[in-house]
Amino acid sequence: MLNKAIGINPVDWKFIQANPLNWQDGHVPGVDGSGVIVQVGTNVDKSLIGCRVAYHASLNRHGSFAECTMLKSGRVMMLPDSLSFELAAALPCPMLTAWQAFEKIPLTSQREVLIVGFGSVNNLLSQILINAGYIVDVVSASLSEERAKKLGIRQLYREQSQVNNKYFAIFDAVSGENAAHLVPLLSANGHIVCIQDRIPAPIYPHYFLSRNSAWSVT
Repeated sequence: MLNKAIGINPVDWKFIQANPLNWQDGHVPGVDGSGVIVQVGTNVDKSLIGCRVAYHASLNRHGSFAECTMLKSGRVMMLPDSLSFELAAALPCPMLTAWQAFEKIPLTSQREVLIVGFGSVNNLLSQILINAGYIVDVVSASLSEERAKKLGIRQLYREQSQVNNKYFAIFDAVSGENAAHLVPLLSANGHIVCIQDRIPAPIYPHYFLSRNSAWSVT
């Protein structure tokens, strides 16, 4: 696989700093990339050579921060000609994280959710939620009113202090500490999902443990 563009995600710098998999010296990090297949293994369809693809690499193998990356054929995603390598490389990890966050909340008739922070993951997550029929409010200083309306977001807040509603689910992409401050905004049997960090200890232990749940997606 000849890389044309790479994506840089929090998981990359977290693993570079902590090295939980005991990478040896010379290990190439990077989970996301896009490019052109230039060679295939013996049991792989040779018609894949020359195809434009994006991928999410395994953390156990050399990654995307290199000129070429070796991948299992099941990890590549074919790209339409209209999708640039740069945009394609920025999608796999955020899309996977957004889907994992969405999967943390149970199916229910309760529909109101709050998204805090609006980077690439929550941008994708908002679209998944809205397409699934949820009513989505967002706290973001950067999201434009025009973009929010186009996405189908009900209410755009510029600061958390403006929020005066109760929510079935809250998705926080700021920090575990920030997520802890959002707990009072949960309705009964509500759920809070930490995308960037995690709440280190229960907040209001009796109330929190008996009526609510917290999840992390890192």
